[in-house]
Amino acid sequence: MKRIYEILEECKLQENLDDVLRILKQNQSPALKEVLRCAYHPNAEWYFKDWPKGYRKPDTLPGISQTNLYTEINRIYLFQKGHPVADKMTQEKRNDLLVQLLEGMEYDDSQVLIDIFNGDLQIQGLNKDIDRKSTRLNSS
Repeated sequence: MKRIYEILEECKLQENLDDVLRILKQNQSPALKEVLRCAYHPNAEWYFKDWPKGYRKPDTLPGISQTNLYTEINRIYLFQKGHPVADKMTQEKRNDLLVQLLEGMEYDDSQVLIDIFNGDLQIQGLNKDIDRKSTRLNSS
């Protein structure tokens, strides 16, 4: 199974939206759908836009990280404005949790998470209108 950042990198190489959607459909998973939803939902607001204070880029080799986006995307609510759990935490606590999460993943997975916080996975043709476009992902 390809890592999410590998799927997104493949999408970035495509010249048209239909090819991007084809790749996303071929690799669809609950985690990938959540990445897209979190990045492009029009009402998604995040406590972070950049690397958290104290983050150090891991020096591990690709493929041997402790965790990845497939397992960690379910914890993204901890950094979403308006979520009751996230809103109750101090900024310091949120920062510490994000540092731990990011340092446990490969750098490329971490970069995807930062791109989510900025609402742009940097794939040509994908934007806040993804819900309308994603209906093509679900059709056969």
